[in-house]
Amino acid sequence: MEFNVVKLKAYEKRPPPKLNSSQSSSSLERFQKTCRYGDDCKKPFCKYTHSADGKNEALSDCEDASFMSSHNNNTEDSEWSHYIPATIHIKSTDGISTVSERKQETSTCFVLRCAVFAVGDGGTEIDPTHLVTAVRVKPHDRNGTFLSPSGNKIGKERNWVVFNEFVVTRVTENEALHLDATWKIPSMLYYVQIDSDNVDVESRAPIPHSVFSTDFGSVDSSEQQQNVESISEESLPKRGDLLAIDAEFVALNKEGTRAVARVSCVREDGSCFLDDYIRTSASDTVSDYLTAWSGIEAADLDPELSTRHLIHLKGVYLKLLYLLQQGVIFVGHGLSSDFHALSIYVPSEQMRDTVRLFYMKAERMISLQFLAWYLLSESIQQTTHDSVEDARIAFRLYKKYLELEENGKLKTTINELYETGKRMDWKINDQQTQPQSDDTSNSSSATP
Repeated sequence: MEFNVVKLKAYEKRPPPKLNSSQSSSSLERFQKTCRYGDDCKKPFCKYTHSADGKNEALSDCEDASFMSSHNNNTEDSEWSHYIPATIHIKSTDGISTVSERKQETSTCFVLRCAVFAVGDGGTEIDPTHLVTAVRVKPHDRNGTFLSPSGNKIGKERNWVVFNEFVVTRVTENEALHLDATWKIPSMLYYVQIDSDNVDVESRAPIPHSVFSTDFGSVDSSEQQQNVESISEESLPKRGDLLAIDAEFVALNKEGTRAVARVSCVREDGSCFLDDYIRTSASDTVSDYLTAWSGIEAADLDPELSTRHLIHLKGVYLKLLYLLQQGVIFVGHGLSSDFHALSIYVPSEQMRDTVRLFYMKAERMISLQFLAWYLLSESIQQTTHDSVEDARIAFRLYKKYLELEENGKLKTTINELYETGKRMDWKINDQQTQPQSDDTSNSSSATP
């Protein structure tokens, strides 16, 4: 740690703020003030001066937007210096490698593409609380040609993306590489040879179909297995196949963080392709099973009591990633929200989200229950939620959407849908009947 402190003090420099004339003098005064805690201040993002050398001290990476905007526009890259080099040149002679920041004859250039930092709350000595990753986004010119770092104005371009748990932020290279011995030190640096860095090829380890026959710590129930088809390699969905999906969640700990508890997938013919319940991690405590909304009971997730197909979360992830990798198209209601909670990115071309398909701009999103009642004459979620039923309804709604679009009645139907919803305050009573139309009544009894 002492080594880091010495090196950072020698190499790290960050320019003082430069405010333009349009900004208030009070902002400038704030940055010139001396912190009342002096050098004993332990606040990691304190923006006041702490010592005689305060002008070159590291300010927070979280300054307010107005300051950062003027800062980037009025400071030169030469006013910054970093302990971490953005590029390095390696020359090998007789088996001995020489590393330098300057280009040498016959040397090979490497560019920093990714860095992992250990960050803490700030103090006299860093006590890391978690890791943060910074990734350089490949810069391209207007023609799509890759540009080397030496050709970029790195101080002004936000060519780095910082991943801090669920917070993702674009920053400049100077912000990304800046270090502070009190709260931010490097943990891992990843350099890539620049000649190979312009090869725009993404390679991912393929997920085998065997994930559907792998035992991920499962607790099987003969009753549950009767509702799910046996899966062979030949029967697995292929590219372009439609698969309806729905997920149910429970609340963890006092913060109420959502965790996936059940994932169900249904084929176009209505058969249940996948219905997995997820075992909670030993480090997590379920604070609320949200039974009224999820249909999940405590016994469902208990390995000793469950009558469900209960597996570890890793198994569900691998199955979904396999389907995603194969090019399966997912149909569902609120897919963006579900996949976000699952921390899985799905391209828009592989999603058919009924909450978006039956949406009018600048209006509220419509619930699956109301859409099913209005468009399919189906009453669902009366007492609790069932992810298999919800997935089947989403499939029928998607088919309804295609039918209305083909017949040129989609826009009119959506307008009438919103008019009815507003008139009823979006509430469905047992005594109310769905408005009958030739188009709706003909399809309400149809099943996929």
